[in-house]
Amino acid sequence: MSKAIISVRLLVNMLSQLKYMFIVILTRLGLSKPQEEDFYSGELNNTTTATTTANNNNYVLMLDWSSLVPVPVPVPLVTAFIKKQIPVIQFGNFLERRREDGEDEDVEKEVSCAVCWDCIKRRHEMRDLCNCSHVFHRDCLDRWVDEGRVTCPLCRSMLLPPNTNPWMVLRHAPHLSQQDQIPPIT
Repeated sequence: MSKAIISVRLLVNMLSQLKYMFIVILTRLGLSKPQEEDFYSGELNNTTTATTTANNNNYVLMLDWSSLVPVPVPVPLVTAFIKKQIPVIQFGNFLERRREDGEDEDVEKEVSCAVCWDCIKRRHEMRDLCNCSHVFHRDCLDRWVDEGRVTCPLCRSMLLPPNTNPWMVLRHAPHLSQQDQIPPIT
């Protein structure tokens, strides 16, 4: 009897996992929108993301790997979090670090910002991206993020640091600076 119960539980668990994976695939393809009752259903660990639109509001879907349920997080919260978490450094300091790490022999070559196509000088500020090594002017990347884009303009890797817990951002939303205030979602 206990083997039958374990087998049934295993089968139900596998079917629910397949269901959630199917929902994630449909959502990422833009063929399905998340249900509102799933919003803010719990805390996330180990997340991946996709961008979608639900009820005319932009959300980033963050997948909780423990339950494989996509949970939408408002884009303004994610963009404010990105701007608070990605450090700002001078391009010259970035080049020095790359040279010290031996990552790039051609660190002195001219680099262009892929957003504005202008040259990036050593004194210019940039954001030190954690998931890729592309460089952009700070203002260019900030404008990119302000438009609700949460990926690198070149390689499309997430600008969010790995293992980001967006619920921490929700809890700290009232503490955002005046320029990063999140408009209420209607």
